[in-house]
Amino acid sequence: REKMKKILLKDFLNNYMDNITKEKKSSYFSSDECLRIIAKSLNKDKNYIYLHLNDIYLNDSDIKNISSMLKKRYIENIPLQYILGKQNFFKEEYMVNENVLIPRQDTEILVETAIYYINKNKYVSLLDLCTGSGCVGISIANNSNISKVDLVDISENALKVASKNICLNDVKKDIKVILSDLFTKLNTNNKYDIIVSNPPYIKEKDLVKLSKEVKNEPILALAGGKSGTIFYKKILENAYGYLNKNGMIIFEIGYDELEDIKKIIAEYEHYTYINCIKDLGGNDRVVVISFIG
Repeated sequence: REKMKKILLKDFLNNYMDNITKEKKSSYFSSDECLRIIAKSLNKDKNYIYLHLNDIYLNDSDIKNISSMLKKRYIENIPLQYILGKQNFFKEEYMVNENVLIPRQDTEILVETAIYYINKNKYVSLLDLCTGSGCVGISIANNSNISKVDLVDISENALKVASKNICLNDVKKDIKVILSDLFTKLNTNNKYDIIVSNPPYIKEKDLVKLSKEVKNEPILALAGGKSGTIFYKKILENAYGYLNKNGMIIFEIGYDELEDIKKIIAEYEHYTYINCIKDLGGNDRVVVISFIG
């Protein structure tokens, strides 16, 4: 019987890099990403793969698996994090898939701000609306004095990911997931000291302008209606019924939405705008609101 043909990993990688350049000019193509994808496929460490490019031989099955994963990344524009199944965020690592938005560095500002006020005001209970992967609520739980956290999302598949991330990060707090369209399934007898949310906030007209890569993330977690502020309005309309006295709301916002959100806050006597924190790019990113109960 003919022996199975094997290809040296370095030769495979060089051939692929040559072909992908001809096949598709890609602004995000990198050899580092290729190594991470190959490492995932072969269940090895990326550094091990790099150091053994000249010793590892790939069989037909290896080539098929690696080629399939590379095709997802560079032909189908699937985000690298979905292919690898994980993303680092704040001080934790999170499982991610196509059912949840990929945690981003800008959102760490939301987490840092919430932690500051939780510890300063000795808050004990937190509600994370539009939780997705659970990264905001879980990182806050793991790095603050908060003792009770509820993670809420309208997507059952997103909450399955959040539940896995609770276990993955060994959260030792009273934390649970709740399937609900914002407040609809929550009990007004159950109040919170602080509500945090990174809701969908991309304007309808801007959705078509998103990169092909971002378009592979769940539209449910991105679309903020015509103005981009629909979820802020919905949350502020109801949040006061779920907040303890001297409570707080903290939002992540779009870079150009601060003035619109200030106007929405001003419509309610229950709230006072405190401040806005900018991201590393100098854009408005996190809004802090005080509840007058």
